[in-house]
Amino acid sequence: MHIPLIIRHPRIPGGVRSSALVSNLDIMPTILEDAGLDCSCDGESLFPVLEGRSAGREAFLMEFHGIRFLYTQRALLRSDGMKYIWSPGDFDELYDLNNDPAEIRNLIDDEAFSSRRDEMIALLKEQVVRYRDPVMDYVHKILGSWESPSGQVDATNSRYNG
Repeated sequence: MHIPLIIRHPRIPGGVRSSALVSNLDIMPTILEDAGLDCSCDGESLFPVLEGRSAGREAFLMEFHGIRFLYTQRALLRSDGMKYIWSPGDFDELYDLNNDPAEIRNLIDDEAFSSRRDEMIALLKEQVVRYRDPVMDYVHKILGSWESPSGQVDATNSRYNG
């Protein structure tokens, strides 16, 4: 997904271009930083990227909830061009967008990408917790981690039923 974001501000020299991963969630923290206010929100100020002090975020979490029926998916885009799509009840997907921008070749079962797949799965688990995703427990359980990051009691855990 590539949607341009254009910003004009006295702190940013003209003509600065960045390929950093950014989100519409980053606009509010950027404005609040400029006003001298702190922001405890999910976004990140864009000033460090635009002023060359940071390369930006490592990954970006996207979610999809279906159109006509509830079908939850999570997609994780990493700054190195890897994209992982978690689809409970269907096939997961892994793409190298640098070599396959049209997402034609699913690498999820390609042994040459097994370590990249595992990294993306671990990163997805981190991201759903970081953003307090309502399906974070479900993500962890489907992907093999039986501890509930929300702290919700899991009746299937032997600690509670044994």
